[in-house]
Amino acid sequence: MKLIVPMLLALLVLIGCHSIKPKPAAPPPPTTPVPAKPAPPPPLVRPVAFWPLTAGTSWTYAGTLISGANNMVTTNTVRLTCVVQESKTLRSHQLARLSSFPPALSPWDAVPTNAPYVLLRTPAGAWHAIEATQARPILARLADPKDALDDLLTFETQVLAEPLKAGLRWGDPVGMQRLDGMNCWVTGTPRAAAVMDIAGIAKDWQLDIFPIVFRTQPDQLNLQFAPNIGILACDTVHHGTPGEVHLKLVEFIQPVTATGK
Repeated sequence: MKLIVPMLLALLVLIGCHSIKPKPAAPPPPTTPVPAKPAPPPPLVRPVAFWPLTAGTSWTYAGTLISGANNMVTTNTVRLTCVVQESKTLRSHQLARLSSFPPALSPWDAVPTNAPYVLLRTPAGAWHAIEATQARPILARLADPKDALDDLLTFETQVLAEPLKAGLRWGDPVGMQRLDGMNCWVTGTPRAAAVMDIAGIAKDWQLDIFPIVFRTQPDQLNLQFAPNIGILACDTVHHGTPGEVHLKLVEFIQPVTATGK
């Protein structure tokens, strides 16, 4: 009897060990892949050219056109992108073909359009903006090595001069002698400022912003120009039949070759 009891206990233990199976291990929870952090954008490189004209450079402007006709005033929003389509040098004259030129925008066009322009810098630092079709004979003369280039350009097409400084004037020689500053371009006192709301311009860039005005009896054109960037703002007002153009630079893009990336 004493032998049977231990044997029964051992048998029960053995049966219990075989009947109780361990629970299978729970599967690991699904893993969510951690998205890779996007690479930080390359730092913006400030251009060194007075007016950057590498092919592919672009300026995008946004603003309003105000026009009046038949006793009605209409206000339209506009977005205009000016792109440097081609850039080259001929006989020490820097040339750039632009898809458009903001100061030439008219408020009275039913559909706002802007024709291609040629921007030309002379060796003396005078900048001329010429509608592309009117620039053809000028370009032909520059391409002719036998042309002495006498009277190649006139003051009517000059839109800028460098180096810029307060009080600088250019344009109509008669207008430049006027005390009231009318009928010629006049440069005001620059202000140094950082631009916070223009894509493509670093917020820590200190820009020298020059106000430039051209006033006649019926019209006034105001530009804000920053060397190394270009035209920051353009406002045209016609005194008479309502006609106004107000444009502000919202994006500045440099091509890869210009930024050195």
